[in-house]
Amino acid sequence: MSVDAWADYERAAATAGVEVRVLDGAALEGATEVWRAVWGEPVMERHLLTALRHAGNYVAGAFADGRIVGANGGFFGPPPRRRCIRTWQASSPASRRPESARP
Repeated sequence: MSVDAWADYERAAATAGVEVRVLDGAALEGATEVWRAVWGEPVMERHLLTALRHAGNYVAGAFADGRIVGANGGFFGPPPRRRCIRTWQASSPASRRPESARP
């Protein structure tokens, strides 16, 4: 079985009606706003996300109609024989999801 992660991403993003972008700098505040809307408080503040990004980790936002509607983060964790990224948070409040992605 062949896995094409990029094709899977493109298909999922098109189905959800979003564009996923890596966040950096001031854009990291968008992730904290999404998590605040979902959990009632930010899971991680911008300064910690900035430190994670500078250390080579992953923080991304899903955008629909120019506004952030979801956020995801992950950190690098080397397993014994191969590289991988472990996701630690993915959230999207229902009020921010595009109509095409709502149940």
